[in-house]
Amino acid sequence: MRGGRVRCEFALSGNLSRYLRGGPLEVNYDLSVEGVDRGILYIPFVAELLPVTWLAGGDISVRELDAEYLRSVMLVQGMMKKWRPALPFSTRIIAGEAKTNVFASDGRCGLLYSCGLDSTTSFLMNRERLSALMMLGGTEDMPLRDKEYWERIKRLASSFAKVNGVNLHTVETNWLNQVSASHLTQDFAASLAAPGRKDDVGYWEEVFRLTLLGMCAPVTVRERLGTLLMASTFPMETLATLDRVGPVEESLAWGDLAIARDTKNLSRQQKIRNVLVPYRKGNEGQIPLRVCHPIHFDKYRQLRQRGVLNCGECQKCCRTILGLVLDGVDPQTCGFERGTFSAERLRQQLLDRSVRFTGSAFEFWNDIKQHVHDRPAQAAELNLWNCNGFFDWLVTYDLSRNIASTAEPLKGGNQ
Repeated sequence: MRGGRVRCEFALSGNLSRYLRGGPLEVNYDLSVEGVDRGILYIPFVAELLPVTWLAGGDISVRELDAEYLRSVMLVQGMMKKWRPALPFSTRIIAGEAKTNVFASDGRCGLLYSCGLDSTTSFLMNRERLSALMMLGGTEDMPLRDKEYWERIKRLASSFAKVNGVNLHTVETNWLNQVSASHLTQDFAASLAAPGRKDDVGYWEEVFRLTLLGMCAPVTVRERLGTLLMASTFPMETLATLDRVGPVEESLAWGDLAIARDTKNLSRQQKIRNVLVPYRKGNEGQIPLRVCHPIHFDKYRQLRQRGVLNCGECQKCCRTILGLVLDGVDPQTCGFERGTFSAERLRQQLLDRSVRFTGSAFEFWNDIKQHVHDRPAQAAELNLWNCNGFFDWLVTYDLSRNIASTAEPLKGGNQ
């Protein structure tokens, strides 16, 4: 450890080399973590290894670990096992010393922030009580292959946080270089999918969320946080429909910090209507939404070089653009370029089923459809990006026709 840089060497046993490359794991923080208890400093590395040992089987041995994290992660593991009993979820964490840590200050609250719609909504809803935001680089949704793009994201996020009176901390990890997420998905995604929802075969966010939280542990100590928020992707009733595990991270803890899942009663369209729209009415300037994964592909290198946050072409971009327009928010004020987006072309792609999506993504599309009937009159009058005709058609269309079967692999970003 030196300043904000922490490295952890590890040795492999068994058949884990398919999922772990064996080099040291490294996490870099934008503030010094010297003086933070080693039991806390080991948390990010245990959290990074858990997706492998939970799914492929295996134990983790460390010299020291925070006692509350050790207790709570075993509790979460038991909850995950009940959720998907066919998978191992049987990791033993062997700590040479389990230490008790106390660091929280009353009322100090942090948020895991990605610039996505979910975390931005949580940020805006809680900005009066937030003490710090934490944004991670080196994960699946924010790889660090393009440093200039990452630096731009950091500048935009930091500026937006400052305008709203909150500090932003960044965390960079080499996790993607050492853990083969593609092999984990290939080998275990089908087992993670709900028995009746095999169309969602590519999903493993439930495990991944716990890794993201663990990476933030040293920052929470330095900021003396009592609560760490993580935004929910779906409202609770939709989680039940999809047979998702639910907010198990709320059982996770370290030191005297508690974790809470936020926005768990809001759908994606409600987040736009109830949070983004009121914020836009009272504040000028842009909201730097970053929802796109394909922007990282070589195909979009020129867009990144121009500073564009989102490709504006993939399904995630399209449905976010539609959601914003539906409630009268110009997507150009939220990180999207007008570009080649065409609501009429998208309608045709849905009709001829060249646009396919998973069952969970269906919930996002259907959410937009269900809110067309109570669309604000002012939004309809604006007819931003010429979408009125699309919405009139959407209410008559059966979106379930476009749910892909298990036999139809979906390319990244097309969900």
